[in-house]
Amino acid sequence: MASHHIDLFKKYQNETWYFPISEHVIKRYREIERNFLETFPMVTPDTSNRYTHSTVFSRIIKDVASTFGSIIQEFIKCSSESYEDSISGYLKLVKECDPDIENRSVLFRFNGKTLLPFKKSRKDDPIPTWWHVYNKLKHEEISYYQKGNLENALNAVAALAIIGKIISPSYFVSTNMFANLGISYSVTAIDVSKDRLLFP
Repeated sequence: MASHHIDLFKKYQNETWYFPISEHVIKRYREIERNFLETFPMVTPDTSNRYTHSTVFSRIIKDVASTFGSIIQEFIKCSSESYEDSISGYLKLVKECDPDIENRSVLFRFNGKTLLPFKKSRKDDPIPTWWHVYNKLKHEEISYYQKGNLENALNAVAALAIIGKIISPSYFVSTNMFANLGISYSVTAIDVSKDRLLFP
């Protein structure tokens, strides 16, 4: 199953419609990352500030979710692959591409800590927390504005970097914020131990 779906992106990578999708994820990632980096002088990106919230972090979460949805929607439409037009459908596509997506990590360059942006929000819920937060901010921002925090924004951007690695691997070798994009560790590996995770 893994090799089949990894080939799904390779199967279409020479189609004329694939290049604009690849270019779009690169362009949007650069913009979102630049906006995020501008917050670092005001909010040090470390564990102690995980719950620090701002309208900028909320906007970053929304921008990532919008970009993620647009990219996957366009891929489904152009490839004529059959997936539900919802986050469940998008994640199904990604997970079939990479069954280990929930364990894919990035190394945060600023402190050498690890993030697992596609980690399940709960044992029985495959949707990552940052996407749930996006929906809350989109529909009930007054009640949930505090969820627009550093932790959720950083995980959202890390998730977009991993999606970029799947779609445009030659560009997403590393970014200004992240290194070691997409490495998968076993749950018992020291690299994903409590001491190594940015947000344990």
